[in-house]
Amino acid sequence: MASGLDGNPDPLRSAARSRALGEVADEIFRRRRTLANGVLCVAVDGIDGAGKSTLADELAADLRRRGVPVLRSTTDSFHHRREVRWAKGVLSPEGFYRDSHDLPRLRELLLDPLTDRPTRPYRAAAFDEPSNAPVDAPSEVAPDAAVLLFDGLFLQREELRHYWDFSIWVDGEHRVTADRTRWASERCPAGPWGLVAMARSWAILGRYVGGLRLYIDECRPAEHADVVIDNNDLLAPSLAWRG
Repeated sequence: MASGLDGNPDPLRSAARSRALGEVADEIFRRRRTLANGVLCVAVDGIDGAGKSTLADELAADLRRRGVPVLRSTTDSFHHRREVRWAKGVLSPEGFYRDSHDLPRLRELLLDPLTDRPTRPYRAAAFDEPSNAPVDAPSEVAPDAAVLLFDGLFLQREELRHYWDFSIWVDGEHRVTADRTRWASERCPAGPWGLVAMARSWAILGRYVGGLRLYIDECRPAEHADVVIDNNDLLAPSLAWRG
């Protein structure tokens, strides 16, 4: 499995969730059928922990049931080395936003080949973050009229925005904030060092929260999305269509 494709293999299921995601899959399917040739590129964007990978996997399963060839990849498979990601400091919000991903490599290996007409052989990954090492992903040829479901952070950056035929913003901020508060609290031991540990935990979270705030303020990703999925209630997500 490519680094980052780590969605929940057994996500929560409900009739309301199936209906909402089915409506999104319907729209992707409709747009894909209007393609004369090539690949429909779909961005699944959102904050850390919003449920992007799981949601993209659910959409992929729905589309495959309809006979649609689906490609999957993620920004997590195009990380920079840690030395680059942390060059501005391991707690730097700007470093998290600006330096996490190797955008030239992402464009060269995946997005440019899939958006050229005709398409060219592509590679779905370039880097494995857990081992902090490059990977030699196989060169593949996309089937005609395939759908790329690409999830990850910062997908509406100016360098990437023009690649997307359909964009999703996954809103899970309330649920993620509650989860992060619980995580920070659980890392606070009893005794005099508890406040120090708590401060350290919040400083770590500040890198991610601050970096995402920089991105949201600069790029307004929800405003560029074709649909915003409120994923705070996993059993009953709601949709807000744009445009």
